[in-house]
Amino acid sequence: GHDAPPLPFTPPTAYDIQPMDVIGSDDREVITDTRPAPWCMVCHVVVKNDYGDIFTGTGWLGGPSTVYTASHVLLDETQAHRAHRVWVIPGRQANFGSTFEAVGFATHPLWQHGQPAGADVAAIWLPTPIGKQLGTFGFRALEVANMNQLPVESAGYPDERDQGFPIGT
Repeated sequence: GHDAPPLPFTPPTAYDIQPMDVIGSDDREVITDTRPAPWCMVCHVVVKNDYGDIFTGTGWLGGPSTVYTASHVLLDETQAHRAHRVWVIPGRQANFGSTFEAVGFATHPLWQHGQPAGADVAAIWLPTPIGKQLGTFGFRALEVANMNQLPVESAGYPDERDQGFPIGT
């Protein structure tokens, strides 16, 4: 198989994870070689909260030492989930040899007060500028009219295992 390398702690069991929905048809594909770009810049994010519970999510390298993720990965009041420690594993299956523990992380300030969907963005800071080696995604602000015809693709580390793949693949 193509199991991910071990986490720095015991991963959650299938019963610890609440299933998410896929909108529309599920046409996801497993990327088995995450060494080339852009896959090496997609990060598995593992979060331990104050109670010792483990949550996972996806982030992406947006700067040499900065990973962007969703605020709900770090703070979800509906599940009493507030990050205490955060680890980032870039291109997880490629096993670049490192799991990075964050030196800091922050959610959008508005997310901390009511969790509006427009504020579901967060940053994680790493102790090592791994983005200099692997590369980073860029930013660009576009008018809505210019975005209407652009293709959208999503990459990440889903938690559900109903397709037979272990967590982190």
